[in-house]
Amino acid sequence: MNDAPASDAHFDETLNAWVFSRYADVHAALHHASIVAHGSSASGRAIHLETRRAMADLLSNERISIWRVDMAARATDRVARLPTAGSFDLVQDLFVPWSRDVACIVTGISRELADDLAPLAHDVYLAAARATDGRPTASAQQSTALLARALAEAPRAYSHLAEVQSFVALTQSLPATLANIWHELLHDSTQRHALREAARRPDPGWPHIVAELLRLAGPARTIFRYAIDRVTIGAARLNAHDHVVLMITAANTDPEYFAAPHRFDFARPPHKPLALGAGAHRCAGAALVQLAVESISIALLHVPMMPSTDKPAAWVGGDAMRGRGEVVASRESGVLRGEY
Repeated sequence: MNDAPASDAHFDETLNAWVFSRYADVHAALHHASIVAHGSSASGRAIHLETRRAMADLLSNERISIWRVDMAARATDRVARLPTAGSFDLVQDLFVPWSRDVACIVTGISRELADDLAPLAHDVYLAAARATDGRPTASAQQSTALLARALAEAPRAYSHLAEVQSFVALTQSLPATLANIWHELLHDSTQRHALREAARRPDPGWPHIVAELLRLAGPARTIFRYAIDRVTIGAARLNAHDHVVLMITAANTDPEYFAAPHRFDFARPPHKPLALGAGAHRCAGAALVQLAVESISIALLHVPMMPSTDKPAAWVGGDAMRGRGEVVASRESGVLRGEY
C-alpha cells in the first residue's frame, strides 16, 4: 500500500482506516492534537512528554558540539578502512559498525555492550517496521523492556527513557537511512555529483541538504494513528476512535508540493519533509539523526565508488519502515580521491 502516489483522502474499508497521502493532509494530521499514536492514554501521553524532555536534556547544544567532532573522526576512520580493491557492502562494512559507534557516543555504553544489545534493538525495529496498525507486539514489548533494563544498569547511562529510543534509532534506523540514501546516490552519478557540488559551497547548508536526502530516502513509510475526538482534515470528517494511516512516502513525493519529486534537488527551496515526523510527534532525536547523516556523508562523499551490481538490493522491514539490506560498491578505477 506504500508505493501508490499521493491521492485524495479516503476511507479504506479493508484497512478500516482513513488514508491520507497528500502532503498537506499528512502534515495537518501530524500536527493535530486529536490524532495520536495507538495506546496514547492520558498517562501514556505524559510518559511521551517525559521521554521528549529526557531527549531534549540528552541532546543539549553542548553535547551535540562534542559529538559532532567525535562522529566526524570516527566516520573518517571507518571510511578509510573500506577495501581499496574488490567489492564491499556499505551497509555491513560501514553503516552498521559506524552507527554502533554513534550509539556508543550518545549513550555512553561500551562497544561490547552495544554489540550484545543490537539483536534486541533489531527485534524492536523489525516489529515497528512491519507493523500494520501501530500497536507494539508482545515480543517487541518484551525486547524493549529487556533493552531498557540493560541500558539503565549500564555504566555512564544518562537516561534509559531517552536511551532506548536513541539506541534503537541509531543502531537500526540510522543504517537503514544511510543504506537508502547511498543506494540512490550510488546508482545515479548525476545526483551524486550534484551533492558534491552542493557540499563544496562556502556555506553548504547541511540541514537543508540532509532534509532533502531524508525526504526521498528516509526509512519511514507509513505512520499509524487514531482520532480521540471529531477531527476535520481537508475534506475528510473523522469521528472519535477512527483509525488513521499516514502515507509518508507518498506525501514526501507529492507533485503538488515538490517539483520533480522523485529526484534529489539540493537547490530546492526550503521545505519541511515528513521523514522525521512533525509537530508534537516529530522525532525527538531529529537533530541527532541529521548530524549523523551529515557526518558520514562528508566522510564518504569524495570516495570514488561505483555500484558493483545493477540489481536493486532487497528491502529489510515492512509497511511502516524499510531500508536496503545491502549496498554493494567497488572503487572506481582510474579515479583518485582528490580528483573526485
